[in-house]
Amino acid sequence: MVTPTAAAAHVPGRRRCRDRARAQPWRPVGIAALLLACVAFAPAWAQAPTPTDRPDLSPRALEPEELDPVTVARIGLRYQIDGPALEVLAASRAPALILGVALQGQTVFLEAYGSRTPGGDPAGLDDPLWLASLTKPLTALAVLRLAARGEVDLDGDAAAYLPPGALGPPADPGDRAVTVRDLLTHTAGLDHRFLGLAVGPDEPLPTSWAEAAAGLPPRTFAPGSRLSYCNACYLALGAIVAGATGLDDDDAYRREVFDPLGMTRASVAVGIDDAYEAATLPPHAHGPRGLEPVTMPVLREVGAGRARASAHDVMRLLEALTDPQTPAALAGGVREALLGGATRVHPALPGWTAGLAESVVLGHGVVRHEGDLPGVQAALAVVPDAHLAVFVYLNAEPTPDADAVPLASNGVRDARSALIDVVVATLLGDARGPDALEGWPAIAASTAAPPTGTYRVDRYAHRGPERAFGPALAPIRLSGGPDALRLDVPLGQVAALTFERAADGVWRSRLDGAPLVATRDAAGSPVLLTHLGATLTLEPVPWWERPGLLAATWAAALVAAIVVLVSWPLGAALRRRRLEPRDWDRSALGALGRSLRRTRALTRSAALLVVGLGAVQAWLVWSAVTRFDAPIDAVLPWLHLAAALLAVVLSVAAAHALAGLARFPSARWRWLWQTAVTLAFAAVWAQGWVWQLWSPATVIARWFG
Repeated sequence: MVTPTAAAAHVPGRRRCRDRARAQPWRPVGIAALLLACVAFAPAWAQAPTPTDRPDLSPRALEPEELDPVTVARIGLRYQIDGPALEVLAASRAPALILGVALQGQTVFLEAYGSRTPGGDPAGLDDPLWLASLTKPLTALAVLRLAARGEVDLDGDAAAYLPPGALGPPADPGDRAVTVRDLLTHTAGLDHRFLGLAVGPDEPLPTSWAEAAAGLPPRTFAPGSRLSYCNACYLALGAIVAGATGLDDDDAYRREVFDPLGMTRASVAVGIDDAYEAATLPPHAHGPRGLEPVTMPVLREVGAGRARASAHDVMRLLEALTDPQTPAALAGGVREALLGGATRVHPALPGWTAGLAESVVLGHGVVRHEGDLPGVQAALAVVPDAHLAVFVYLNAEPTPDADAVPLASNGVRDARSALIDVVVATLLGDARGPDALEGWPAIAASTAAPPTGTYRVDRYAHRGPERAFGPALAPIRLSGGPDALRLDVPLGQVAALTFERAADGVWRSRLDGAPLVATRDAAGSPVLLTHLGATLTLEPVPWWERPGLLAATWAAALVAAIVVLVSWPLGAALRRRRLEPRDWDRSALGALGRSLRRTRALTRSAALLVVGLGAVQAWLVWSAVTRFDAPIDAVLPWLHLAAALLAVVLSVAAAHALAGLARFPSARWRWLWQTAVTLAFAAVWAQGWVWQLWSPATVIARWFG
């Protein structure tokens, strides 16, 4: 029995419970819901496994049917590629790196590392990218699709699909006609040109048809006789695409390439959409002030290097190239032509497909292409047998510190090749072995080594100012004996390559097994065939075209000009002091000097012409080996002014020397000096003739164009 006192003691407790229930009305409802849940799930709890019945979650080997190859690749690539990609990005000093991998028709890896500009917004996978020479596979794809429909005959005369007169006369009257296949495989025989490819700032944007109508470069060898990388060939192919479709360039590419592949952000047009231009990933160059954006020149050669596309767009192409089931966009033998060999300069060497270069990466057969423009490095590589493709893109030119970039398996310090190696090694492994050259045919009866000495790549022009580019000023040295050869390329991006003899006339690189073949051209001159990302022909450099001789010639001319400028006032001072004998006036040289003094104006005009042309030559050579931070069109007027001032100064010096106005203590010294000056400037003139660095048309175009 509860006493009143105890009851009174319980009243506050009941009040506290009542007050708590009023303050928290959800508690009874929650408790009830919990009881109902317990009742509802009681049967399940009754069947809950005991600790001994729990599944085994310890690591185990997965069965092949549990994960398909694409899923395995995605898992492995993420962990194995991120590290090397970030290292390559840091070593290359580029703001952004884009890396994509397609396997069996699916994108298994696609990542954008870095930013659009140093410290700027992140690079995006939908940002349009300058593809540079990766435009060529797209152009080849368009031509092959037209051929699959019967609108273009690959083995027909290319002139039938081009404006009248676009293809010049053959190098030899007996040469056959240039075919469309010749253009696709870089065997058309057209001279390769680098200068004059960009459109000026105030110049209307020409179409590929109009560019072809203006005339293609001259033909320098018989079609099909040798391989020489050819931008002009793909200019012609772009014109063929436009002419066959009856559309302008961008619409023609959209109909034949972009729309069938689903490339929604791709274009070969320039300046149409301001938003598209602003979204394009900006290229960068390494200048004195560090990494800076550069203005991309607008190329005249639409089909060779003007395309832009996003990373997603490029992966649509790679998916189509690696799909085990040929997609409709590449049906009719189109994909086979893009990925299969079409022409080789020798059976032992990789060659070209109809749009891509054959190559070898870690022992695996690959077709690939690189693209380079100011501030852009791009590359794609396809391993047809493994249905694997890789895309690499950096928005900066190669770093001046080439040693910082990893050495790729082909001996090139190139960020793109290094990353392709990483992907191929991760997915396919390293297949290099001692039997890499088994079955290669012997091509020479002698085991002697090829002639050692100075070589250059023959893919560059053989006439015009373009001859001053690249290998013409950077010769390749071959040394060694019959069993081992060493190839030294004077570029920081290429390591010295050592080759071991594998067969008669064939040597193999110790790095990746790439071949070097010694043979002769049609004229009987020794040439070397080798492979550095693409098959190259190396031809000997004549002694009179050596850069050392060119440098020595100009050094002699410069010393001559300086001494003439010094000797003229010195001679005048000696004459005033009557320290110079006068017997030279009776010599034949004195008579020549008197006659030249009577025609001083003509002499100075001739000297102005000689040294003016020499100054133009010097400017062409200098501009060929110098990369400008500013667009060439902004620098060109200042170069013209500098060349004009140099021409005036040297012309005055030459005129004084040739006119006999410089005074010397004796006739012998005067005769020697006059001879030296004359020979120096004659050598400069001869160098210009040998290198063909000028012509009246070139001078007029450069100075007044």
